[in-house]
Amino acid sequence: MNGLGDLSDHGLPDGLAPRLLPRIRTREEYRASPRDEATYVPAVREICRRHGLPAEPLRKYASGSTIVFAVGDALVVKLFEPVYSAGAAVEAEALRHVHGRLGVSTPAVHASGEMEDWRYVVMDRLPGTPLADVWDSVSADERRSLCRQLGAALARLHALPTDGLALRGPAWDEFIAGQVGGCVERQRERGLADAWVEQIPGFLAPVHLPHVVPVMLHTEIMREHTLVQRGDAGWTISGIFDFEPAMLGAPEYEFGSVGVFFTSGDAALFRALLLAYGYTAADLTPELPRRILAYALLHRYSNLAWYLKTVPPRSATTLDALAEEWFGTG
Repeated sequence: MNGLGDLSDHGLPDGLAPRLLPRIRTREEYRASPRDEATYVPAVREICRRHGLPAEPLRKYASGSTIVFAVGDALVVKLFEPVYSAGAAVEAEALRHVHGRLGVSTPAVHASGEMEDWRYVVMDRLPGTPLADVWDSVSADERRSLCRQLGAALARLHALPTDGLALRGPAWDEFIAGQVGGCVERQRERGLADAWVEQIPGFLAPVHLPHVVPVMLHTEIMREHTLVQRGDAGWTISGIFDFEPAMLGAPEYEFGSVGVFFTSGDAALFRALLLAYGYTAADLTPELPRRILAYALLHRYSNLAWYLKTVPPRSATTLDALAEEWFGTG
């Protein structure tokens, strides 16, 4: 089965067994919830038992916004807290849709379901090392190669048919209009300095974001979500994961996270990625960096204050200059 309907209720009947997972009913409870491994081991073992999967050894990943366990060398169990349970349906549907179609590995889904009021997805554990862990040891030529590989994979992702996909979210134009309307307040709430906040309306107003036929987007491409392996030919991308925030939208919406969290303001790397994606040199106009920064500001989880700490501006003090620093192509 595909889509949202395959997340069936496998919860334990009330009163017949002790609760295996914490009760999390609000975002405040989520922020205060336990993150230790021992709390979740019984639930992960029960999920493996239900689906006839080996349950040893278990190891919780230290990072991530959700609870994720490696099960041996082959599987991953990802748990979704009740307040963010919709992400399970998105991840399962997105992974089934892209598997085997991007030219790089993505996890296959083995099972999905509900335990108590939590949701979960059981998927492949991909081989490789997070690119973030080895980036400093990757040569300049190999970095360009990895960017070209990623650009080609994103082109395949955006070319996939979207008929029948039920990925969450409103119609694209409606979504963007809502993001524009709330952009200033969201960025201020997330700690952006007034000197930047005050520029947002004037920056966004002249940027033309054309009407598009929405494509499938990952939306959070970064080195932490990209696995690599080193062979005789150098570093290659061995996998892309974490499709929980996938959605349908404009292709250029994808490149905000790419430019900040993958190429990190390196014009040569960003250019190599865009050309491998399918842009021509003539497409790399001065308007392109401004559109991409606009989409970065309008991203569902946009946090410009954090972006500025991640990739500190070299000299930019305006959003126009920042667009060129982060998303310019030389």
